[in-house]
Amino acid sequence: MGLLKWDTANKNNLEGYLVGVMGIVVLATATQRYFRNMQHLERGVFEPNVRGILSINVVVVAAIVAAFCLQFHHQQQQQQQVSHP
Repeated sequence: MGLLKWDTANKNNLEGYLVGVMGIVVLATATQRYFRNMQHLERGVFEPNVRGILSINVVVVAAIVAAFCLQFHHQQQQQQQVSHP
């Protein structure tokens, strides 16, 4: 989140919001999985869920890549505006 600077000129701040929302989704998913796994362990029917964690990782990596691409695009636009007033 430290790499995504809040720009006062850009009111959308899409990159920061995207990372923040993804963090909230991951936190909610992890909490739900914790309690479900605790119940499965208590009942003795726990099986590791590989698909779930892989899905979360794919979504998080996609969000990070999207944020960096948006930031790079925004910086290029700013540089072009400075070069060609």
